[in-house]
Order: sequence, then C-alpha cells, then structure tokens
Amino acid sequence: METSAKQEKKKILQIGYLALGKGGIQAVVMNIVRGLGREFSFDILLLSNKEGFYDEEFKTYGNIYRVDCSVEGCGKLKRYFRYATRPFKQFLGAYRLIKANRYDVVHIHSGHDGGPMFLAAKCAGVKHIVAHSHNAESPEKRTLFSRIYRKLGQCIVRRTATVKIGVSEVANRYLYGGDASFIVNNPVDLEKFTRLERSNNGGKIVLTNVGRYSFQKNQEFCVEILKALLAKGRDAELNLIGWGENEERLKKLINEQGLEKEARLIDGGGDADVPALLAASDVFVFPSRYEGLGIVALEAQAAGCLCVASDAVPKTTDLGMCEYLSLQEASDVWAEKIVEMWEHKERYRLNNEALEQFSTENVWKAFRELYAGL
Repeated sequence: METSAKQEKKKILQIGYLALGKGGIQAVVMNIVRGLGREFSFDILLLSNKEGFYDEEFKTYGNIYRVDCSVEGCGKLKRYFRYATRPFKQFLGAYRLIKANRYDVVHIHSGHDGGPMFLAAKCAGVKHIVAHSHNAESPEKRTLFSRIYRKLGQCIVRRTATVKIGVSEVANRYLYGGDASFIVNNPVDLEKFTRLERSNNGGKIVLTNVGRYSFQKNQEFCVEILKALLAKGRDAELNLIGWGENEERLKKLINEQGLEKEARLIDGGGDADVPALLAASDVFVFPSRYEGLGIVALEAQAAGCLCVASDAVPKTTDLGMCEYLSLQEASDVWAEKIVEMWEHKERYRLNNEALEQFSTENVWKAFRELYAGL
C-alpha cells in the first residue's frame, strides 16, 4: 500500500541555478520540501557539481541531479567556451531528466537564466511549468551580449511558463513584464527568530548585515556607515554575516579603514547562528542595490532588530520596525538615521499580523494549493 500511495503523489522537479548552499532561494526550496514532502514527491536539478549545506537533508526527500555549468577555476578561453555551450548543456540535461522521470510539475527558480530549462520542460511535454521570480533587475552595467541574453531569457519564460509567481510586485514585473502573475510570500520560521531573548548592549550600537558578499548586497556601504558612527563619537560595531566573491575586498577595506576591532566578517555558509546573532544586534543595515524582497530584513525584525534599508528594497519588508533611505544619501545621513531610531526605539513595534503572512504554515498552504490545483 505504501508503494502505491507514493506512486500516486504528484512528481515535482525543482530547478535551481546554484548549489544547495545557505542562500535565500535555497532556503525557500528547502522550506517547500520540508512542509510538503509527505504530500508530493520532490527531486531537484542543480547546475553545479559543488556540494551544498542542504544536500544531505534534501536527499531524505528526493534525488539530487546535476548538470555542471560552473566556470570556477577555468582559464579565460575555457570560460568563454563554457559560457557559449552552457545553454545547450542546460537544455539537454533538463530535457533528458524530465523525459526519463515524467514530472507532473517543473518549478524553476532561475529567473531569465532558466530559459533553456523552460524550453526543455516545454519540449518534454510538461503541462505545468511554474516560474518563480526571486529578484529585481540589477543596475550593473552589462555587455550587449548579456543584455540580449537576458531579454531572450525573459521572453522564453513569459511564453513557456504556465504559472508565474514571485516574491513581490517588483520581482514579478522584472521577469514577467505585464503578464498575469501571483505573489507567494517567502517563508519566515517565526519560532526560530521570535523565541530568543534580546541582548542588552548598553550604550553600544551593534549593526548587522546578512547576505552574500556581493555587488548586490553592497556591504562596503555598511563599513562606511560604521566609520561615520565612530566619527560621531558613538560606540558601535558591525557584523557582516555571509560569504562570496567580495570577501577579500571587504577584508582589505576594513583593514585600510583601521576597523579591525569594530568590524568582523562571520562565515554565513557554515554554522553561524544567524537568529542568535540578530537577537544580539540593535540595527539590521540593508543597503542592497536591488532586491526582489529581502527576507533577511523580515527575519531581523522578527528577532527584534530595528532595520534601515535602501529604497531599492520593497516596502513590503516593513513589519513596523523599518526605515528606508536612498543610496544617494551619504553614509553620515544613514548613521544619523540609525542613531535616531536607536535612541527612540520605543516608537517601533513589530506588526505581528503582517509578520504572520510570512509564516511557514501560510506559505505551505499557498504551495499546496498551487501544486494540487494545477
């Protein structure tokens, strides 16, 4: 009977672009399979051979398949070759996997980069192809080829996806234009972030940022804000929790500014206890250059942190404890806002009703209805 019941489950293939590391999209995928793993049969296709933080846990729910499209460690010529052949590898790998396993639903988290996988699912005869937009448009300058590839990918997604969802209006508008789409909130493990007792830091202002060390997350500006606070005579420190390509640049900047005692980098890809670190912080600083949502801002407020974010972060992240500033404003202005909020923290109250919309139970319900109703 168990085998028969298992075979009757809808088979769902999740497709992600990177390894199953401790990133935001990976956390969303894992939340889905944890909540719905008994009701649906899940596999995942990753475009990396790199082992990730969640690999072993995912294997308790389903299979991990891989198509290696990484360019790490490649020389210049080999990198160009891999970039040129990557769409074909993605298409063939996804097509063969989908045809072999006959999935009922293919749920793709790769944005415009997922174009080849959307085509593969369509050509393999999948009736239900879910596009999931997690991000907004990056302001980075791109080559003509990159801009054309991006537009082509968006066009493919819009034409092949049968259901279009995203984490916010700005994320949906970026990937789908004016096409009909739905917002499905990212989940926040409320118990994990709300149950911890807050630390009393006395007269010290503890700043924290959580995210990949990257152009998008803009942690260099966090260092500038820390420097501005210290210049105003404030006792302050900064925790940068994350990992990524800008790690060495951040270390160099901290050393050049003489902030080794006040600023520290904490490996967020390892065993960092993010909820505890947020509970020990006063202000979450979030100067991202672009965001689809910014779930860490929700988690920080759930943990009791005040939040100062850039105006590139969607306002739906405001749970009653957040203020927004332009990145055109100087670090001094951000520092003044932080001090003002910190000195008048009694003005800010967590909106529990708004937070509840991001509860895991509500998000599981949304995906259950999505998968079952397709």
